Amino acid sequence: MFQPTVFVAQLQVLDQFVHHFTYRRALRECVDAAGNEVPAFWTYTSDAHLLCAIAAWCMVFGADNENNATHWKLVFENDAALVASFRQALQEELGLTLDAWRDYHRDMVAFRNNYVSHRAVHPPAVPNLDVARDVVLLYDRWVRDVALANDNFAYPLLRDDAAQMMDDNRVYLGHVMTSVRALRLPAQPV
Repeated sequence: MFQPTVFVAQLQVLDQFVHHFTYRRALRECVDAAGNEVPAFWTYTSDAHLLCAIAAWCMVFGADNENNATHWKLVFENDAALVASFRQALQEELGLTLDAWRDYHRDMVAFRNNYVSHRAVHPPAVPNLDVARDVVLLYDRWVRDVALANDNFAYPLLRDDAAQMMDDNRVYLGHVMTSVRALRLPAQPV
């Protein structure tokens, strides 16, 4: 049975993921384009969005246990047929076989556990967040198709917000970076 309160809670977390992912992507593009002309503040800000995005993704797709109230399987009370349906959608639409999904999931959780939540001496590499974004956007649409096809659900699709947000942020951050580069900051001590 569909659990609408779980889905709304998941959407709030996944919306945070989309925001952090988008801010990270747009900010990283600007920082990379500016090179050494911007203070380290912007790199740290970009990295903070990365960490928040991974933490949010793992709140929905991470640990599969009773302590994770927003886990994706709980939206349908762990219905095996619907779990299989989402996994099939992952393969058909994103090319993620069950093994590839398990590997990606493992990498995301390992990065969260060894870099975001705790710090390992030799942390794993940052997973490809484009895959995480694609999983989030697919999941949002898939739940609506499966459970809300005939409902007038007021929350907009995350993919629609993400596209507009990316365009807006690129323009905004382009202006910000131009202003930052124009500032004459004192030389940093060596």
